[in-house]
Amino acid sequence: MEFYGESIDVLRDIKIALVFTAVFIFLNLSTGLVIGFPLAVTNQQLIAGGVAPVVEELGFRAGLLSLISFLPVPFDYIINGAAFSLFHYYAYGESLARMSASFIGAFIFSFVCVYLVKKYDSILIPIFLHAGFNLYLLGRYFVFVAI
Repeated sequence: MEFYGESIDVLRDIKIALVFTAVFIFLNLSTGLVIGFPLAVTNQQLIAGGVAPVVEELGFRAGLLSLISFLPVPFDYIINGAAFSLFHYYAYGESLARMSASFIGAFIFSFVCVYLVKKYDSILIPIFLHAGFNLYLLGRYFVFVAI
């Protein structure tokens, strides 16, 4: 498949995203490290699994990253991570612990997404990773609320 004249291997991108999604889920389950927490419940599957990953990855990884591409490697990761984290800071609750955990988690997640964009030159991998991980977090939230 081609996108703006560049060849895209969608199956490869999905496989890579699934591997990274599995790693993030494993980290959440095995270490107790919470990387992110879902938003309040309103049409969450649609928002968390579809709209948010596309909009956020296009905005932060395609848009912002291309604007700061002139910066040396550690700085583009840090600026992108800080912007992504600030965007998510208030989205996950009013307690300082939850906001701090979401800030750190979003920062780590952003580093992984920037790395994937740079390594594979594809925005699809972070979109699929973001969607898969958001849906996992949403499912985890519903399990904890139901218990």
